Amino acid sequence: MDRYQLATSLLGLWDEKTWMPIFRGPRYRRYQSIDKMMDLIEIAGKSAPVFPVEAVLLNPMDDEWDDQMTYININYGWIWSHVFVHLGLPLSVYIYNHNLIHYNVHYRALKWFLPLVMVWQFEKCYKYYRTQLTKGILFDEYVQARADELIAQREHLLHTEQVKKYLTWQIDYKETLNKIKREQTNNHASDFKQAELALQSFINRWVDPAVGIKYPLAGPRYQWGGF
Repeated sequence: MDRYQLATSLLGLWDEKTWMPIFRGPRYRRYQSIDKMMDLIEIAGKSAPVFPVEAVLLNPMDDEWDDQMTYININYGWIWSHVFVHLGLPLSVYIYNHNLIHYNVHYRALKWFLPLVMVWQFEKCYKYYRTQLTKGILFDEYVQARADELIAQREHLLHTEQVKKYLTWQIDYKETLNKIKREQTNNHASDFKQAELALQSFINRWVDPAVGIKYPLAGPRYQWGGF
C-alpha cells in the first residue's frame, strides 16, 4: 500500500460512515488526526527483518556471466531468400519453358535436371532449418538445466531462520494492518486508539530497542521508546 492509498484509507474518503467534514476547521483536524498513524505505519514497515537476497538473486560479478552467450534464433531471412532464389528461379524457368523442355528432344535432359536441382535446394534449406532448430532446442535445454542447478544450490537458503523470520513478519504485518481503521469521527488522533495500540504492540515485537528506528521523511523523528 503506497502513501496515497494509506492516507485516503485513514481519512475515510470512501467510507460512508466516516465522510470527510465539509467545514474547513474539522477537515483540517481530520488531516492532522492521521499524522501519527502514518508515521507509526511507516516505522512498522521499516521494521522488516533482513531478507537474504542471495536466495533469490544471482551475483552479477560472477565469472560465469562473462560468457556473453546470445540466444540462438532461426535465421528465417536466409531461409526465405534461399527459397526465392534457389527454388523459385529454377521453378519459374521450368514452368515458363515447360513445352520446350518436354517436347524438344534437345532439352529433354532438363526434364530431370531441374526437378533434381529443386529437390537438392529444398533439402539444403530444410537441413539448415533443422540444424538451427536443433541448436536452439539444445541451448534451451542447457539454460533450463543450468537454472535447475542454480535453484538446487540455493534451495537451502529458503529454509534458513532469516527467511522464516521474514515470512513471520509479513504475516504479522498484514494482520496488524487489517486492524487499522477509524473507530470514531472526532477528527482527533484518539480516533485510532485501538489501531495505535496494535501498531505499537507490533513495533514492540519487531524493533530492537538497542538499535531503534528513525523516520526522517515526514513528521517528527521517532526514536524507539519516544512515543
